[in-house]
Amino acid sequence: MFLNKVISASAGTGKTYRLSLEFINILLQCRVHDINFWEICIITFTRKATAEIRARIYQHLDTLTSGQTDNTILISNLESIMDRKVNDEDIAFLRDVRQQILLHKNKLQISTIDSLLFNVFRSHVAPYLGITEPVIDDNAVDDILPRLYEFTLNDRNLDVIRPLFENSRSKTIETYEKFLKTLIDQRWFFHYLDESVGAGVPSNPSNATDDHDSAAWEQLASQYWLDYSSRMISIITQWWGYMQAKYPGELLSKLMKKDYREQLTNGRDGTNFNIATLAKDYFQDLSKVEKKSTLWLKCTSFWNSVKFSSRKEPLALELEEQLEEASRVFGSFLFYHKFLPEQKAIRNFNRLLYEYYDQLRFQTRIFTYSDIAYYTYRYLYDPELSLIDKEFGYVNNRFYELLTNRIRFLLIDEFQDTSIIQFQILLPIIRELISGETAKPYGGVIVVGDEKQSIYRWRGGERNLLMDMKKVLTNCVEDKLSVSFRSFQPVMSFINYIFLHENLYENLQAHEIRWDYTSVEPEPAHCVEKGGVHVRFQNLTKDENNPINDDESACRNFVEEIIIPLIDREQGKLAQEETVVLARRNQDLKYIASVLTENGYDFIWESTYSILHHASVKPLMHLLMFTLKKRWIDLFKFLRSDAVL
Repeated sequence: MFLNKVISASAGTGKTYRLSLEFINILLQCRVHDINFWEICIITFTRKATAEIRARIYQHLDTLTSGQTDNTILISNLESIMDRKVNDEDIAFLRDVRQQILLHKNKLQISTIDSLLFNVFRSHVAPYLGITEPVIDDNAVDDILPRLYEFTLNDRNLDVIRPLFENSRSKTIETYEKFLKTLIDQRWFFHYLDESVGAGVPSNPSNATDDHDSAAWEQLASQYWLDYSSRMISIITQWWGYMQAKYPGELLSKLMKKDYREQLTNGRDGTNFNIATLAKDYFQDLSKVEKKSTLWLKCTSFWNSVKFSSRKEPLALELEEQLEEASRVFGSFLFYHKFLPEQKAIRNFNRLLYEYYDQLRFQTRIFTYSDIAYYTYRYLYDPELSLIDKEFGYVNNRFYELLTNRIRFLLIDEFQDTSIIQFQILLPIIRELISGETAKPYGGVIVVGDEKQSIYRWRGGERNLLMDMKKVLTNCVEDKLSVSFRSFQPVMSFINYIFLHENLYENLQAHEIRWDYTSVEPEPAHCVEKGGVHVRFQNLTKDENNPINDDESACRNFVEEIIIPLIDREQGKLAQEETVVLARRNQDLKYIASVLTENGYDFIWESTYSILHHASVKPLMHLLMFTLKKRWIDLFKFLRSDAVL
């Protein structure tokens, strides 16, 4: 019986190598069940990974079938997966498979998740919608932005969107553009939310979603505000009375944290304040507190803990507990006063936006990958299409009738990058494959991923999907790849130290995040003290007295204090041509490059930006796009650029 697998693999532990071996293992183990290589589907998340796995499969088959003498390690690794010896009959079978793959390369199913969803959309959903020859353009939203602006800002729809932008702190074209793109990109979430409400699941604790409930929300918000303001006045009054008795004549800046002092005294300092009176006046002005809602919401103490410590003062501990309860009350106020009305406004706006957006998409037949994922998810579960049983989540027979290549085994690489909507599309197929009730009665699923990499949330990846996958797969075994073939001992020791540190565990546990990290060791050849790790934390503040008070000065300090001494032509420890500098943002790379140029060091700058993003070229591109497509937003961007101003 085939065992489904969840394989945890850190970076550099040979995920591609292992996945390609699993492909060969399935062919060998299941050939008695008449398995064909085109019935195994491998899903990755980048075209580069697709090419790497394809090349590795060819390489493995060549090594195993050519009689090479250096195939001992490969055979040994394959046998450890098969749990039996590779025999001559296996090699003969693989030789035939290799020949078949070379003759029918187009049948080898290795694709990105985006390509798979596009194929499902094109063959299943598009015909239902009357769409012929759909086209992918991941920048397609930019092309229709002017029409979306015109639609949403016309007199009929302006009243719907006005509440959203009146409450926005940043009222710029860029903010509006980002807002529209986010609503479109995350459309699946709002669809899922509407489905939950439609199924009887409340979208908020009050179960208040209709227009007539707005008054009820504001009434509840008013009650919470009166409760919160009275609590805060009481807390500050108690604290101030105690401090006046213990530290008479002390400067307020010595007793109270700066951010909170500035709110109550308008930034002033001195000894002649009555903070209790100022607090009463301040917390009777809702608009002031709202402007600093984040500050007060996270308030655990507004006092100087050196002067007033909960370890020494019983009152301090009591006031901390009162502040915690006050923060919960303030959170409830914001929920009814801000969150629910804004949620209603967004959903009302969404209904208008999505209807018009669908019209544009279906007219042009040009879609982004986010569009494809959403439409595929939406219509696969449509009862009229009858492709996936929505109640039980299983694939109906018609789905298999429409599939060009029937899948019996599914192998998913970098599973931690799977988004929730992608998982919702894959889940019924996975359930069907592991049920043994597909068109052919034998199948299975293997997923490979690294939970540590899910912290980047790339493409909306969700860490818990990998962690909980063993609950989805029946007859499942877990495996961990714990040998690194990439890094030497110092690097691996540092990584293990970080991810096994008790502080990390305690912090993650406090946020109810599971963490089951297994130490990863370098392969024997890398168990040497080569290379190293140096960690340097830089304090960056906006204080004028601090010479490092912005990103540019921080990058300059990093280059002058760290990089240049290491690559110094006479005393440097690193070869300049073998040294790589990585930064999170392109702007940081720009700062670093500027300092290196000043000091006469040559370098190659590989930015994710193209030449079209250069400061001198980008304004011209906006002007050309305006002349070509008559999009006013492009003209505005050109007129606001440095080339004009």
